[in-house]
Amino acid sequence: MIRKALKTLSPVRIYLGVLVSAALMASCLWGTSVAYAETVPLDTLEVAEALTDITNISGPTVDEMAVLDSVADVPTNRTGDNAIDATINGVELTIPVDPSDPLTLGSATSPVVEIGLPYAANASDAEVLDNGIVVYDNQNGSATVPVVKDDGSVQITTVIAGPQSPSRYSYSLGLPAGGSLTVIDDGAVLAVDKTGKFILGIAPAWARDAAGRTVPTYYAVEGDVVTQVVSHSAVKDVEYPVVADPFLGIALFDKVTKKTVSGKGFRITAKLSWWGETMERAGYVSPVGVGGQAVMYAAGWDEVKSKQSSVNKTTMHQQYNCHVALGWVLSIGDTWDLESWYSTHSVSWWTQRGCNEK
Repeated sequence: MIRKALKTLSPVRIYLGVLVSAALMASCLWGTSVAYAETVPLDTLEVAEALTDITNISGPTVDEMAVLDSVADVPTNRTGDNAIDATINGVELTIPVDPSDPLTLGSATSPVVEIGLPYAANASDAEVLDNGIVVYDNQNGSATVPVVKDDGSVQITTVIAGPQSPSRYSYSLGLPAGGSLTVIDDGAVLAVDKTGKFILGIAPAWARDAAGRTVPTYYAVEGDVVTQVVSHSAVKDVEYPVVADPFLGIALFDKVTKKTVSGKGFRITAKLSWWGETMERAGYVSPVGVGGQAVMYAAGWDEVKSKQSSVNKTTMHQQYNCHVALGWVLSIGDTWDLESWYSTHSVSWWTQRGCNEK
């Protein structure tokens, strides 16, 4: 079910490797440590090293830490209004050059949400690290690093340089009138409209130091502001830099395709996005029908229908609900088949057949 982090040397990783090599060479020449920067701002070389290290220590159960995997290859600029302005997997997103401007996310099934960045008033304009990745130096021993993923989600990574760096990083969300934020049992945050419909989600908070050790962190929500609290200075022998992130997403499926099956009907195949897998896992932490699972039941089905309208058959909806409820338990994988030629049946009937007749 859980997608393993890709470890191949993509153009992004090769580029970052060159940067890190240069940084290490500089540290040897000048006798300084690239990874240790308590009192001076982080530069792009230090950020590259921190993100490369955290990706290399990620494993199959902590996909969100694989920051440099599945990065979107989109044009990225350091001039103009937006460093990135793209539509990816049906998600329209912008990453601003000026950090005082909001990052935006929206889709055909979700209204545009503006996300204000932490310490934006004093942060520097975006520096391009590579396609899909920009860096804002917060001028306080931390950097905000939005990383755009190829499923349309965004990891707004924070790189924390030393013990004097802030421990609180706040993001204001411009929700539609009546919208609200809720922290669910596993620590994820859901943004919903006034009717309770899913708009956007933030995966559970995580933070690791340079040695890969867990640093205590959580989200605090007040009104329309989400603050990630990273208790790095309270940890004994913490190795800097510390990397943390809010991971935001809308699109739950990478693609939804239709194929005619001779003599039977048609099959809809819905492939979960990386973000969708994150929300699907959240459903097995929270009580049944709450949190991530509730998002998959409602918003996920709406998204599948928006991408393939012919899926709207009762039997296919039953198969879909079976996948949401039992996909993780049955290890069905990240690709869900919904087949048109079956009659409607009870939940137990679908369960006995692994959500599709065998």
